[in-house]
Amino acid sequence: MEYLRVLPYHNLTRWIVLLAAFWTLIQAWHGLFYRRKWSRSDKLAGLTFTSVANVQFLIGLTLYVISPNIKPLLGAPAYPFSNKMAFFLTIYHPAVMFIAVGLAQAVYSVAKRVVDDRKKFRWAAYGYSLAVVLMIAAIPWPFYSFGRPWFRPLVRYVDPTVEADGFIYTRIIHQRLP
Repeated sequence: MEYLRVLPYHNLTRWIVLLAAFWTLIQAWHGLFYRRKWSRSDKLAGLTFTSVANVQFLIGLTLYVISPNIKPLLGAPAYPFSNKMAFFLTIYHPAVMFIAVGLAQAVYSVAKRVVDDRKKFRWAAYGYSLAVVLMIAAIPWPFYSFGRPWFRPLVRYVDPTVEADGFIYTRIIHQRLP
């Protein structure tokens, strides 16, 4: 049941990551187009984005470990290939997010060390853009057949009679919340 308590925080930090990414991309592309000097604000934008993305990744990793949806994977290695939702949530989402967060962290580290401001903005603009595209591609948006809700309320009520299938369980729980 801890899975259901942590899941809303993963959803909440998704929006914080996307807002930080939006701010970082504006800073990077603006600096690249207008040939500005690299400022403390540019560094702070990248630091905020990578820090929040790292926290999001750690919350996601925690969810992956405690998820009732991953337990079938341990008993049957073919489980992730049984349907789109299982593949997306057990392999695609974690792998692509790992790559995206690692890329964002690498871009921050390189942009911080490059001496030329133009090159800093180039690294930041292209690298963060690629990381954000990967993140957006790996988010289980509600319009997917197996998607997650836009906003997930904090769980205050847990019905012990509902089966422990995390995908169905979370939807039932959230429909009962006021």
